[in-house]
Amino acid sequence: MTEQEYTSLVTDEMKRIYDYVGDTYGEDLDLELGDGILKITLVDDSKLIVSRQAPVKQLWLAARHGGFHFNYDENEKVWKDSKSGEEILTMMSRFIDTSFEE
Repeated sequence: MTEQEYTSLVTDEMKRIYDYVGDTYGEDLDLELGDGILKITLVDDSKLIVSRQAPVKQLWLAARHGGFHFNYDENEKVWKDSKSGEEILTMMSRFIDTSFEE
């Protein structure tokens, strides 16, 4: 993957996550997107932070549940966790839903 392809994929994914979270959870969450970082403040005041990691061509997710590294799966066209294989938006949705329960 070239640097340009990586940048395009990451930009598209962050916008997809931003739009999905905004449309699904509305005003319950605070969203900030800029400079390669997406910050989401959850209802329990914890944060999810998605950041681009160009040197290793990954997306990283920081959450109170830990740190996660996502690689782009060319076959499925999704970002998957390097350990569990879970898709990034699926994982984030689970963390967001949990914040409403606490």
